Amino acid sequence: MAQIFISYSKKDRTAVETVSARLSAAGLTTWFDREIAPGSDWRKTIERELEAAECVIVLWSANALASDFVISESERGRALKKLVEARIEDVVPPLGFSQTQAFDLIGWTGDEHDPRWTALVDGVRRVMAGEDIAAAAEKLVVASNSRAQNAWLAINTSLEPGDYEQFLAQYGDTPLAKPANEHLEDLRAWAGIDQRDPEAIGAFVLTGPFNALSQHAKYRKETVAQGRASAAEYWAKIEHSIGASDYQHFLSLHGEETQAAEAGRRLEALAAWESVAQDVPYALESFQHPAIFPALEAARQQALDRANQAQAELDAEIAEYERVDRLKAEHAVADTKRKAAKVRGLVFRDAILAAVGYGLLVAVEYFGDALPGPIFLARLAAAAFAGFFLLAVLFRIPWRAWVKLLAYAPLALAFHALSPMTRGNGIRPPDLLDAAFHGANMWMSDAGKVAIGIWYVLTLWRMLNWGFDDRKWG
Repeated sequence: MAQIFISYSKKDRTAVETVSARLSAAGLTTWFDREIAPGSDWRKTIERELEAAECVIVLWSANALASDFVISESERGRALKKLVEARIEDVVPPLGFSQTQAFDLIGWTGDEHDPRWTALVDGVRRVMAGEDIAAAAEKLVVASNSRAQNAWLAINTSLEPGDYEQFLAQYGDTPLAKPANEHLEDLRAWAGIDQRDPEAIGAFVLTGPFNALSQHAKYRKETVAQGRASAAEYWAKIEHSIGASDYQHFLSLHGEETQAAEAGRRLEALAAWESVAQDVPYALESFQHPAIFPALEAARQQALDRANQAQAELDAEIAEYERVDRLKAEHAVADTKRKAAKVRGLVFRDAILAAVGYGLLVAVEYFGDALPGPIFLARLAAAAFAGFFLLAVLFRIPWRAWVKLLAYAPLALAFHALSPMTRGNGIRPPDLLDAAFHGANMWMSDAGKVAIGIWYVLTLWRMLNWGFDDRKWG
């Protein structure tokens, strides 16, 4: 026969199996109706096991209250003064059973170290020892209160609401439930105030919370006041800063203070400021941010002034470059004009030389017969050299130019000497010079005209092909 008979509703089979397993683990034998052999008289089997058991445990639930068999078995156990009641659901036992202690197993998960379970096992052992159920129940209440007192001493200074909620779940029917509820209400009120506001904390302390919470609130009030003073001092140091690291450090130290929100906004503004091209006036002028603060605005204005100054210097430099380029262009134009004037001077020079050459030819034509040949040649050569030298000085004519003109006379003489007329008249070589001068009227006049024409043609060709190149004009 088993030591313990368990009465329960078949709909609570899982709960009874857990209770049976934990009692067996505690060294107690159990019996419930799963062990009825097929074909046997189950009523007699139940009665036999119930009468032989040293203790009867009833598991109260909504299903058990609706079961006549559970109530009948419980009444029989009570009559034999070996009934131990336990609630697995939040229900009120039937009339007549409420005067005894019912152990609370509501929400129990099978933990054998749960104080509620150990209290049940202790009660079972007391009943099995033959103690009167009323006396055993009273001792169980005292024992339960003693365990509640120990649990209360372990948590009564706790500031965690969960500790009190757990205590009430286990010892909610003990006298210590009242102070536990009061502590829990104080903690909930504490959680509902602004714990960063010294005034709100002070008002809370005046409501008289339990001692541990009151001391904590007072310490919190002092800490908040000191933190505010420290934050205000630190903020005064960095208020005019535009360094992001200053505000980041402030947030790491005083992230709960009232200035923290402003520090966060300033960090956002500084992040936007970092993306601005600070050497472009237009970008600086158009920079806007909802969180811009005076120090950043001053930095923006300074950067704008520097950018405008740099832009003005750049504009001045560009203007100087343009002025230099304009002067160079003007000088180039002036140089072009100068070269054009030089070309005109060269043309005028060539015209003068040609006119002088033509004049010499005319002089030979009209005065050649009146002068002796050698004297005339000497005077002519002297006059030509003097005239060409004077022209070279006045018009800065290169020596190559007037040497070419001097070649006109020898050419004319050569043409006359080699002409068929001269050879046909039988003129002797000694008379060649005189013959040349005598024939100048016919040959030199035409040759001079041809030479002058060629001279002007060459000058025009040089103007068209040489342009203003001084190296070619020489």
